[in-house]
Amino acid sequence: MTQPAAKPAFRLLRLFRPEEIVYLSFFAILAIISLIEGESHIHLAQDRLGYTFLAIGTAIITFRFNRLLYHSQGIPWSELRLEARQSFQLIRDIFSVLMCWAMYASIKSIMPESALLDDWLIKADRLIFGFDPVVALEKLIRPWLTDFMVFNYVMLFAYIPGVFFVLTLKNCRRGLRDFMLGLILASFFGYLGYLAVPAIGPQHTQANLFTVDLWQRETSAMAKDALELLINLNRIKRDCFPSMHVCLACICLFYAWRWVRGLAWLLLPATLCLIFSTFYLRYHYVVDAIAGIGLAWAVFAATPRLIHWWENTIGPLETDKVEKNV
Repeated sequence: MTQPAAKPAFRLLRLFRPEEIVYLSFFAILAIISLIEGESHIHLAQDRLGYTFLAIGTAIITFRFNRLLYHSQGIPWSELRLEARQSFQLIRDIFSVLMCWAMYASIKSIMPESALLDDWLIKADRLIFGFDPVVALEKLIRPWLTDFMVFNYVMLFAYIPGVFFVLTLKNCRRGLRDFMLGLILASFFGYLGYLAVPAIGPQHTQANLFTVDLWQRETSAMAKDALELLINLNRIKRDCFPSMHVCLACICLFYAWRWVRGLAWLLLPATLCLIFSTFYLRYHYVVDAIAGIGLAWAVFAATPRLIHWWENTIGPLETDKVEKNV
């Protein structure tokens, strides 16, 4: 079946993928806000992002060309061209993953010093539960549990590369496009949510209500230092609502369920523990997690329709046909 001709206004979009349009729109919005606020630049964590991308790209190209040289005494031009195109495609995919990080880091330069809205979030928690659930969790605090929760919290940094790697290894191009669009869309709305609802979390605003120290032994203190070092890398100050830790973990879980069901079963208990860790470690209110789950589900439901619209209006995204795992 032939694809309908794209309208002239949409032809330029054929050069891009949907997720690329989303993150470019995000940076355009931040640029406009920066100009209005008189900022001279947008913080993109250029040094770390650039070095990371360069290292990954170089490693991929080196590996793929060495593989070609190993399997053949000479490299036909057609094979070399195909290998170059596939290498570029993979680097382009990885770049989109890195843009998820860059989107977060870029908010730092324009985060307003407006009034905090933690009181609203505390009231929402109390409205739902009738008490402060994060404070109530201090009854469960144990040194071993704190260490376990720290482990679960930082494991998010393995979720996205893990799902990306499995989809790439299975050559599930449709699934990868679906996942990448969901990841970037969730980041788009979630990070703008930080601007709309500035909040710093219960570890600061409810500190006077806690009676049990979360970090009760030396190993826990070491875990705390390691956790803060990792989290504070390019961290912005008001990144509480919605909980993007919860949102991105759920994005990985939902898309794994759609495309790689076996991986989803592995992610399910880990994701539940991660969600609980955001309350236990006092980084988020429960309503933050509810918003994060809701955002992830909305994006998960929307991306197939968006991809369908893109392919019918602008053009096909992938040429290979890979059926989803059921």
